[in-house]
Amino acid sequence: MGLLLLGVYLGVLAVAQAILFAVSDGRLQSRAFVVGTAQGNVTFRITQMVSIDFTVDVLDFGQGFINSSCNNCTMETTGNGTADPICCQYQWATPPGDGLLIENTGTTLLNLFLQTNLNASELIGGSLAEPSVQYMLASEASEPHSSSDGDDASSSCLSSWYPSSFAEISVNGSYACGNATRFDYTPGSTQDEVHLLFRIVIPEDAPRGSKSLTFLATATAP
Repeated sequence: MGLLLLGVYLGVLAVAQAILFAVSDGRLQSRAFVVGTAQGNVTFRITQMVSIDFTVDVLDFGQGFINSSCNNCTMETTGNGTADPICCQYQWATPPGDGLLIENTGTTLLNLFLQTNLNASELIGGSLAEPSVQYMLASEASEPHSSSDGDDASSSCLSSWYPSSFAEISVNGSYACGNATRFDYTPGSTQDEVHLLFRIVIPEDAPRGSKSLTFLATATAP
């Protein structure tokens, strides 16, 4: 019994003091050993990239004129492109079916703010009918058009695109997705695009000449 208790006591002592006990010739012997350790670290840092791009950045309605029996020509880029078949003449009779396309090419959620360099009255002029340039935003995934640039499978705005129906352009601008404190515009290879569709109303007495409008898109991240 005495030897058994001694063995238990010595075993506990070995754990505490890191001493290895061995039996040689029926006798207990102790052998001290040293344990060495080393440590390696792997570090990396993930940053976010804020970037948007007009992947379709030109919309050209071409040239045309207004039938003398009408006071305006109204045309849209919805569907395959629609126009008043009587009032819109020459190239305006078959307007383009695609609008502009914006893509979140960064790596983080954004908000999206849109504004123009001119209001409709400054761009078009005329007075017989109110000049108008309106735009509408839609998910690229929901837009049935033929643009090879669009490949979204689902909406890239977590809330909703607005305006979702035609609204007048403004030099003051407005948010298109999210707001000053909400960031809903998603990145991702098939969930990062927004489609801008247009309706234009040109009065019969609008001054002739080439007209050009610039859209400025601004995105910020949280």
